[in-house]
Amino acid sequence: MAVRGVLLAAALAILTIEGAGERALAEWVVDSRGQCVEQWSPGSMLRGPTAMLMSPTAPFRSGAGVFTYETSQGNLAFWGPVLAILSGTVGVIDTGVWLGTGLADTVTGGYFAIAPYRATQLSLDPLIPPFVTDAQKRAIEAKRPDPCGRVAPATS
Repeated sequence: MAVRGVLLAAALAILTIEGAGERALAEWVVDSRGQCVEQWSPGSMLRGPTAMLMSPTAPFRSGAGVFTYETSQGNLAFWGPVLAILSGTVGVIDTGVWLGTGLADTVTGGYFAIAPYRATQLSLDPLIPPFVTDAQKRAIEAKRPDPCGRVAPATS
């Protein structure tokens, strides 16, 4: 019963701050060199609480990433569930990192942007599994928009 209550409270908290969090995140701007950089804004103070709120989802999002990104490659086969469990175990480590860095960002008002970018986003998108190659990781990240909303042009 206690686990159900915690899950319900977490779901309600995510839904409650989702609207406010979208408007109140750190400000991302394109600098003079064309790079997307983060600037501190009063909304940056939500970085830490958001990272701590999203930390329990890391193991599940890591496990889901195996099925999301490996099925498109056709490599899943027999080892899929085993890889999902191993990736979920790495997600448990991410949970601790996201909690610690989220606490540090909460204390510093988000000024130093210590928490990882994916931890500070209110999203349940699957995370990239830790065992994919660098080329696969770059290909997956290229399809995602950067914090400034830009998507890399397709290269063939």
